[in-house]
Amino acid sequence: MPYYTNNLGLFLGIILAGSWLNLVFYTTEIILFVYHLPRWTLKPVYKYGSYALLANDAVGTFAVCANAFLCAVDGPVRPLWPSHVLLISTALAAFMEQSFLIHRYYRVAIGKVMSIFLMLIASAHLVFAVIAFLFDQKIEASTIGAILCSFVDLLIALSICWSLSGIEPMWRSTQQLIRVLCINALASGTVVAAVTLLSSATTIAKGTNSIIFTLFYASNGRIYSLTILVNIIIRNAQRDDENTLHVTQFVDSVARLSLIFTITNLFTCELQVTPPPRNNSPSRWSALPRIQARMIPLMSHLRHSPSQRCRYPDPTQTRDHLGPPNYPPSP
Repeated sequence: MPYYTNNLGLFLGIILAGSWLNLVFYTTEIILFVYHLPRWTLKPVYKYGSYALLANDAVGTFAVCANAFLCAVDGPVRPLWPSHVLLISTALAAFMEQSFLIHRYYRVAIGKVMSIFLMLIASAHLVFAVIAFLFDQKIEASTIGAILCSFVDLLIALSICWSLSGIEPMWRSTQQLIRVLCINALASGTVVAAVTLLSSATTIAKGTNSIIFTLFYASNGRIYSLTILVNIIIRNAQRDDENTLHVTQFVDSVARLSLIFTITNLFTCELQVTPPPRNNSPSRWSALPRIQARMIPLMSHLRHSPSQRCRYPDPTQTRDHLGPPNYPPSP
């Protein structure tokens, strides 16, 4: 007879709390998706990927709720099929999250070798999860898969921070942007790695501890999905808001308008100027003209490729001299 027959009340309480926590995370995921979906201007692949995340998490949430219901009805004998379904659902969520972050790392660092290495580890974790599913959840396979999953999460976060630290920012705003990206990468990798290790402790710990760690295992997949959604939301906000350059302007006279602006070595931008009407005098200008430029990041100043440099057009030239824009593809 399993251990939790002597702790039936604690076992059912942990199972029920895990199902509630899972429902809270899944509801938060749906709210974020519905609220931010009309505002997204990213590639359609991110939207389709979010649909896949929601569908996968729906299966995982159903397995968690079914497990809680069957344990409450049938007693202390834990059913196997909800655990198998939850294992595959969690592994798929982890694989999609890691693939997303590896893609972001590749776009920042252009490191093919490291990206392939990270992708191999992520694939190995998925393979071990399938082995545990096919062979009745062997403890060794699920434990090795969880360790690999945590390792690749931390390695992706450290790799992204290492690549961003190789950028040489010239201005304080750029330094703040890099700092925010590093904190976001470390937070994402650390949180999911910690939750994965805690959930894997279910197969290692003995006694009451093994029951407590079930609480983390029930919501592990939802945390992976929320990590992807939060990263997409932050990326979309940076693209729409933070990539707007506000230019300081000074008016010397009616005939002369001096524009002082800053372009870092990390972005290229296209300026659109709307000057005040010519028939207005400076005394009647209640507000100076505002120049906004949409900045497109060019991640080429990295530690591993210091020879690469971005060339920017002369700001004194007109649009006709510059020719048609040739922007890099947006991630």
